[in-house]
Amino acid sequence: MAVTEERVKSLEVRVDTLETWAGPGQSEAFAAGLAEVRGNLRTVLKTQERHTRQLADLTSDVSILKSDVTELKADVTELKADVTELKADVTELKADVTELKADVRELKSDVGDLKSQMQAVRAGMDALGAKLAELTATLGLVVDHLGIAPGEPERR
Repeated sequence: MAVTEERVKSLEVRVDTLETWAGPGQSEAFAAGLAEVRGNLRTVLKTQERHTRQLADLTSDVSILKSDVTELKADVTELKADVTELKADVTELKADVTELKADVRELKSDVGDLKSQMQAVRAGMDALGAKLAELTATLGLVVDHLGIAPGEPERR
């Protein structure tokens, strides 16, 4: 076992200072591959930086939107309260309109009664006018019979 341990230690020392010898063109291929990897890494880093800026912009926009949504929620709550108040007002107005309709029906009935009463008054006025004409004619006969001329002073 000691021999094996010595051999492993010897290999470990040699691995620490291991040099690799490349064949023809391997060095250029390795350099080209490394350049490509570095180029790709630069592209990835630029993309990551761009994404970081976009993420910062989006985070800012989301904060603004959250603030706007909070404000809108407050506005909606206020609007809901206003709508509730308006609904109560509409209910009250409907009751008032119902009452007004009843009043209008009553007024129409009263106007109908007044029209019939006015027809009766007109008929009475027509009868009174006829009697007045009759009285005027009779009075004219009396004045003619007495010999009183119109416009003469009354004798006593």
